[in-house]
Amino acid sequence: MIISSKREKEYFFFIQDENRGENIREIEDGRGFWKSSEDEIPIYDRDGNIFAFKIYWTYFTHSAKTKRARKTHWRMQVYRLPVHCYKEQKLVLGRVKRNMDG
Repeated sequence: MIISSKREKEYFFFIQDENRGENIREIEDGRGFWKSSEDEIPIYDRDGNIFAFKIYWTYFTHSAKTKRARKTHWRMQVYRLPVHCYKEQKLVLGRVKRNMDG
C-alpha cells in the first residue's frame, strides 16, 4: 500500500492479463465486477514510440448480469506492455484507489 500526498490510499499489484479485449471482469464471488470505461490509451516515449498501454476501470457492486449493479467510488488503472514484450506469463500493473468525484 502506498499513501499519496493527499493522504489517499492507493494500491498497486500485478494482475494476470487473461481477459484482454473484454470490457467486464466479473469477481469470482459474484459480489461485483470491474467495467472498462474506454479503449486502451497508448503511452508514448520521447521518440514517439508506444511503450505501454493504459485502460481505466470502474468497480460495480452485484453481478453485471443483473439490474441491481451500482457504480462505486473505486477506480483502477491498468498498465500493460505491448504483446511482443511478453515471453510467458502476461502480467499487468494495476493501480486501485477511491475516487471521490463520482
